[in-house]
Amino acid sequence: MNNEEGGYDYTFDMRIEDIRLLHQCIEYRIKYWEGSPARPPEEQEHLWRLRDGLAAALLDYTFHNM
Repeated sequence: MNNEEGGYDYTFDMRIEDIRLLHQCIEYRIKYWEGSPARPPEEQEHLWRLRDGLAAALLDYTFHNM
């Protein structure tokens, strides 16, 4: 499906272990982000959104599998 920015949305089926690993990778990238002007500031904001979305998935999994 085409989104409002002219890009596309994709859906992935992932195991919880994959989500944990991806979340850790995003956390590491945020920690060692080079900063502006080496990288665009929008990239850091995008990383934060990705991290938060993955964290929400982890919390949801934990809640439903206690």
